[in-house]
Amino acid sequence: MKKKLLVAFIFLFSMLFFVSCNSDDYALEFEQLSDETYSVRASSKSKSLKKIVIPETYNDKKVTSIPDFGFYNCVNLVTIELPSSILSIGKSAFSYSHNLESIHIPNSVNSIGEDAFSYCYKLSDLSISNSITSIKANTFYYCSSLTNVKIPKGVVNIGEYAFSNCSNLLSISIPSTVKNIGKDAFNGCDIYEVYNFSSIRLSDYNINPGISHYSFTDASVIVYDKNGFVYAYTSATREEYVGCIIRYKGNESHITIPTTFKWNNKDVIVNSIYSKAFKYCNTLKSVTISNGITSIGSSAFECCTYLANIVIPNSVTDIEFGAFFGCSSLTSISIPNNIKFINNSLFGSCSSLTSVVIPKGVLTIGSYTFENCSSLTSITIPDTVSNISAYAVSRCNMLTTINFTGTIEKWKKIAKAYYWNFGLDKVKVVHCIDGDVEI
Repeated sequence: MKKKLLVAFIFLFSMLFFVSCNSDDYALEFEQLSDETYSVRASSKSKSLKKIVIPETYNDKKVTSIPDFGFYNCVNLVTIELPSSILSIGKSAFSYSHNLESIHIPNSVNSIGEDAFSYCYKLSDLSISNSITSIKANTFYYCSSLTNVKIPKGVVNIGEYAFSNCSNLLSISIPSTVKNIGKDAFNGCDIYEVYNFSSIRLSDYNINPGISHYSFTDASVIVYDKNGFVYAYTSATREEYVGCIIRYKGNESHITIPTTFKWNNKDVIVNSIYSKAFKYCNTLKSVTISNGITSIGSSAFECCTYLANIVIPNSVTDIEFGAFFGCSSLTSISIPNNIKFINNSLFGSCSSLTSVVIPKGVLTIGSYTFENCSSLTSITIPDTVSNISAYAVSRCNMLTTINFTGTIEKWKKIAKAYYWNFGLDKVKVVHCIDGDVEI
């Protein structure tokens, strides 16, 4: 009889032990904290589990925190459910849990440590607690399956590298409460849409290597289209739906820059090309800017070394400094009639330009405007010009002819900076309408 009871006891104990081994509780370790609540971490038995449900209580006390490295390197973990009792998630808590796909951080959580979810390559379903005020450094570093993130209102700081190398991140929403974005917080993200409701200048932060040269405040919207254009518009113009092109990420050799794009089933008017929008686009050979564009930003086409032809409409009234600097294949340029100022370095080092006619109405020729245009042989300056800045046509070694559409007397009245014509060995006179005048 005693032997039978012993066998039955052993069998019952074995069954209880088996159930315990296969429960989530067995995969967890709990540690009581000074406030008598518990923290929870993975046990050595948890490495094979794909799903873990953390209980709200343990020993009738609340489970309130996940400590540093709590579920670090749980390589088989796919989903984990956090209770509303959790207040904090420690440093590297889920780091290197490569297969973690889904986590919803409850609104009870008010603190998430650095690197908490770094290298969670498969994390694609994420909701962040509304109680968080800071997303710390590297929190979601290399979460390469994330496609969109809505940062909750209340977040003040986004730490350095927080979303760096989230290579599939397409959309990001930055709330009005954000006051600081750390270094390279979004570096390596191929973001298609940015909703910036904060008052910070996004140009100070590397949102994306492809579109890192814009600065907008107040509800900026960044949108890609299938042709490779990246557009933006801000709340200041949102009612009128007016935007600009901030970047080109296509690879076509011949393009037409449009004056509208579609966003949210609405037509948004494009009236400007932003600073550095086409810089280093070495596939471009021909560009037609559609009528309706009014401004071209600084360095917009800088160092497009294969760009040989560009059509600029008369709707353009402002071209900022260096817009075509280093376009070494550009053979000719037609400057719009409504331009008043030829800005600094506008055509500097355009080494294939052979002749230039500056339109009537231009008042100032800026510094270094045609410097190092080594193939330039002739230039025509209108009688409306009143100022020629330093080095405006310097080091143009092939320049032989300068035409001025006014009189000798008017030429002499132009304010010319010292060295405006530095290095022009072949030009001795300016041809005016009533004769020649020595330089």
